[in-house]
Amino acid sequence: MKIYRFWTVLVVVLAMMVLFPGCSSISTRGGSGAGHSPIEYSGNTLQVSDNLPLNLELDAAKVALAALQIPVVVDKKNTRSVRIEGRDAKSQPVIIQLLGINHYTTEVQITVGTTNSAEHRAEEQLIYDKMRNS
Repeated sequence: MKIYRFWTVLVVVLAMMVLFPGCSSISTRGGSGAGHSPIEYSGNTLQVSDNLPLNLELDAAKVALAALQIPVVVDKKNTRSVRIEGRDAKSQPVIIQLLGINHYTTEVQITVGTTNSAEHRAEEQLIYDKMRNS
């Protein structure tokens, strides 16, 4: 009887893992839990959702801007979002907006300049790469 109960529970658990994959504790990211959605652009804004809490994203953004010598002139925070503004070496506005989706996920939006150009997108990607490496 114990073996029958064991197999029944095992089948139910496996079925739940297939039907509700977000609820399983098995990670396909190497165990670190850190990852991100594909990078998308909306006009002149790089957008991505990272599997990091808002406070860690904020620390990474500040380190990235400091590494790129972009001084922060505005730093607005509330419980679920942060907006950081600065100016790059070419006096283009740099805006990083962080929105806490939940405790473990943050949406990152990075905008450089006011027009959609390959140069601005390259700088947005550079800022995001620095955030990931900090």
